[in-house]
Amino acid sequence: MALRDRIMGRFLWLRDRVRARASAELARHLDCLGHAIRGNIDWAANVPRCLAADTPDGVPSKVPIVVTDQPCDTRADPPPIPAIAWWWDRLDP
Repeated sequence: MALRDRIMGRFLWLRDRVRARASAELARHLDCLGHAIRGNIDWAANVPRCLAADTPDGVPSKVPIVVTDQPCDTRADPPPIPAIAWWWDRLDP
């Protein structure tokens, strides 16, 4: 969860900076990206193959989604994962 929160924090930071000077079309696209992320979370919380992934018998088990406005990882530096660390090279604070 910490890595997801860290990446999401970077996405939100970048989105806000880009959106401030974006065209109407780009702003709409950025808004839709946010909706797509949330939609994927909602979908994964309800689709049987995701719900059964962590159960020993493979029977779907509903997992509650806990939503908070406080991320569990608020560090602004990139994680030690080269494949995504470059995301922190764009639009530095």
